[in-house]
Amino acid sequence: MKNILSVTITMLFVSIIFAQVPKGTVLVDNGPLINYQNNNYPGVYFSEITDTSLTSYGFGCGKQAYVRVADDLKIIDVNWHIDSIVFFGFQTLSSTTTSPFTAYTLRIWNGIPGSSTIVWGDTTTNILTNSYFSTIFRTDYTSPTSYARPIYRNVCSTTNLTLTNGTYWLDWQATGSASLTGPWQPPITITGQDSTGNAMQLIDGIWSKVVDSSITTLAYPQGFPFIIYGTKTVGINELDNESMFRLYPNPVKNELTVEVSSMMKTIKVYNLVGQIVFNAEVKSKTYKVNTSNFTNGAYFIEVETEKGFIRKKFVVSQ
Repeated sequence: MKNILSVTITMLFVSIIFAQVPKGTVLVDNGPLINYQNNNYPGVYFSEITDTSLTSYGFGCGKQAYVRVADDLKIIDVNWHIDSIVFFGFQTLSSTTTSPFTAYTLRIWNGIPGSSTIVWGDTTTNILTNSYFSTIFRTDYTSPTSYARPIYRNVCSTTNLTLTNGTYWLDWQATGSASLTGPWQPPITITGQDSTGNAMQLIDGIWSKVVDSSITTLAYPQGFPFIIYGTKTVGINELDNESMFRLYPNPVKNELTVEVSSMMKTIKVYNLVGQIVFNAEVKSKTYKVNTSNFTNGAYFIEVETEKGFIRKKFVVSQ
């Protein structure tokens, strides 16, 4: 046990030294990946296949095998200025402290890969800025504390990347050590949940759904974990048709009146950094928002109606 603890502390120390803390805040964590921790291994976590229906440790995402993987991303209400994206990967029997990953390429599509338009990235530019041991191992129920598959955090820089409202697909590929198998992409891991997403994989030029085929011949669709860092801003999409959408008084002190010609469903108010400061379900054409606790400044109000979403800017001046 003493040797195990010593190795664990060493791994954690090395990972902290070489870890690059991404800029910005977490915009989305498309996980989880960790679902098991053994008290005999402090500081070490496991992504364990706990269900006998599942068989795949990971899915090919390596340049060596000419395969790519993809997963979707939905952005609602705000614009995202993305600084970096963290992907997770492993190569079987690799070192626990030294990452075997050397490159990542990324494309972003405005729809399903292969049948939409690429809005950012390519298949040649290496955007990997740092790769280090995540303190997570990929295991299964037969060997829940195996060290054979250490998972690495791969930090990728996304310079000048801004995405507006919509549904996108991230499409990525990793390059790793040629002496090891993989690289492999671990799936989202949730104990007791066989299907975890709708990821895709490109093999021989054809995009297909990623599924884990079980011994019962059933296919369970999988999702992939990734973390996006950056900042949010509210997109301005003001509707100036006063007969359709009225806000008054503007500037406002204590109470903002909202009038819409169709029935409202929800009202949300955002500050300039995209934080929701007010949220209500509404079933009327008129609503009064209490702004007495708002700080002075500009805000955006978004109203969901039976006909869609409409937005407008207003100012609080106490």
